[in-house]
Amino acid sequence: MSNNEIPDRASDFDDIPTYGADKTTKDNDVYRRAGRVAPQKIEPQSAKDPEATTVFEEPKVDRSAPLASDAPANYEPSSYADEDYAPTGATPVAPATAVYADPNAQVLSDEQVEQVAAVGAAEGAKRGTIDFGLLLLRVVLAAWLLYDSITVFFGVGDRSLGALESDFGAYANPNLLSIVLPTLELAAGVFLLFGLLTPIAAALATVATSFMFLHQVFLANGEAFASVKNTLFLSGLLAALSVVVQFTGPGIISLDTSRSWARRPLASSWFFVLAAIAGAVALWWFGAAVNPIQR
Repeated sequence: MSNNEIPDRASDFDDIPTYGADKTTKDNDVYRRAGRVAPQKIEPQSAKDPEATTVFEEPKVDRSAPLASDAPANYEPSSYADEDYAPTGATPVAPATAVYADPNAQVLSDEQVEQVAAVGAAEGAKRGTIDFGLLLLRVVLAAWLLYDSITVFFGVGDRSLGALESDFGAYANPNLLSIVLPTLELAAGVFLLFGLLTPIAAALATVATSFMFLHQVFLANGEAFASVKNTLFLSGLLAALSVVVQFTGPGIISLDTSRSWARRPLASSWFFVLAAIAGAVALWWFGAAVNPIQR
């Protein structure tokens, strides 16, 4: 047979199935060609297998017992009526009127409220010339405190830190006192002059002037009273003025015009006066450490 007479699908491969092959081999060969595993037959487990499934018995229920729903219902209707609990003789209340806030209203801060109250009090109350008098009182006290402290710090005339330290030579800490006292006077004078933080400034002035008053009392015990009476009276007057400013307040002609103590000092005055007296006593106790009335 020539090549032209060979069928198109004919080949020289020997894997062409034959009709005389075994059926099992033929079936397996089909799954093998398809790339699959031939199905297997799984036999059921025997009854003697210890891992066989356990069958539970159905629980026995006594269906002749009475049910809970068969119990008699002992319901008795209540004998009260709604009218028994209704209030008698009640006054009808009118419906509340709805109040709506203005969305355009301006909310003032605490500081602005104090300023508005201060302006209203200044315009509404007839204070006369009292604020001008308080201004003069503050200026006089502040001027003396500033003069006394500046002359010590800058050594004007016969006053200086060294001279003040020699004046305090009989005390325990003369060097410390010669610096602390002018500093207190300078700080109190500046704040009193502008009327700023007046309660604190007046308290500092009270501490400084009270110490100087005790210093003059100490000097008067060892010297002739006539030679120190002027300075003794002056220091006592300055201490009294500082306490007066504490109780009167700075007035509205000051930087504290928006504060309540500028017009009407209340409990703060007593607090700062007592604190200033305690500070003066402590400064004398630890700084001087001597008895001012016995020398």
